[in-house]
Amino acid sequence: MRKAYGAEGARKLQQRLQALRAAESMDDLFQMPGRCHPLRGGYADCYAMDLHQGWRLVFRLMTSEEKAEQGLGEEDAALIVEIVDYHG
Repeated sequence: MRKAYGAEGARKLQQRLQALRAAESMDDLFQMPGRCHPLRGGYADCYAMDLHQGWRLVFRLMTSEEKAEQGLGEEDAALIVEIVDYHG
């Protein structure tokens, strides 16, 4: 991660991944640092969290079928869509 996003970007990415693991609901994420927010357009049904210098972590909630394929229970699970530089 450090190689791809630099030291600060890697640190922020680790923090956001920990937040995803710790959250029990989307409301939890909206209250945590990182400015979690819903996206529109080509990213409909996705959410983003700020990382560093224009980088964003884009994710969505997994469908029931995706969770079943991965052997997960019915609790909410997030799928990382991409890490993107919105300014690039």
